[in-house]
Amino acid sequence: MRHCLFLLALPLAAQEESYPRDSASPKRDDVPAGTLTKHAFSASKVFPGTHRDYWVYVPAQYKADTPACLIVFQDGRSHVGKPGTTGYVPTIFDNLIHAGDMPVTIGLFINPGVVPAPRENAQPRFNRSYEYDGMGPNYALDGQCSAASGHLLVGTEAGLQIFDQPGRVQLILPRPDHSDGRINYCALHGDTLHISTRHRIYKRRVKLTAAPAWQAPVAPPKPRL
Repeated sequence: MRHCLFLLALPLAAQEESYPRDSASPKRDDVPAGTLTKHAFSASKVFPGTHRDYWVYVPAQYKADTPACLIVFQDGRSHVGKPGTTGYVPTIFDNLIHAGDMPVTIGLFINPGVVPAPRENAQPRFNRSYEYDGMGPNYALDGQCSAASGHLLVGTEAGLQIFDQPGRVQLILPRPDHSDGRINYCALHGDTLHISTRHRIYKRRVKLTAAPAWQAPVAPPKPRL
């Protein structure tokens, strides 16, 4: 039995992989560093009574008279809370923007809300699951998904808009119930599209298929006139 266990362990050891640190992760002295400032917000009209911290990253190359890109991170503190670690996003952005591998981009890192404790010796209520996992119209950042073909599906008030990689609208699917409001959530599971509008969920088969997380991005076709 002891020999059998040893033989069974061999394939597992052979499958161990090495994940080297990406070249954009370490802080470099020759790269100008952007600024990161912390703020707080307690006046939400969507989730009243909540308090949340957020951080704003502004790259060194940003100019007020030139439009910049914007990227929003959920669970903000997990991306900016530990300077010097591999996943510290401001350093990664510094390196990528300096190298010209990404445009000048402002980062907004938002924590989920917390309802303060109502009295001494009580625990605060963490609002994360209610905000991130709810299927209602209050939280709309899950209203997009991508397909293996490179198409982007975005839920809007006009319906489900399908974009090609250059950003051109290819198709707009109307809301199934033709009601007011927006499509709050969309996801592809294989060739099945799931969407929600208000408090109802729909699904249908489509010609697109989901993009696996491990799949390399699809190269867009060359633009044509």
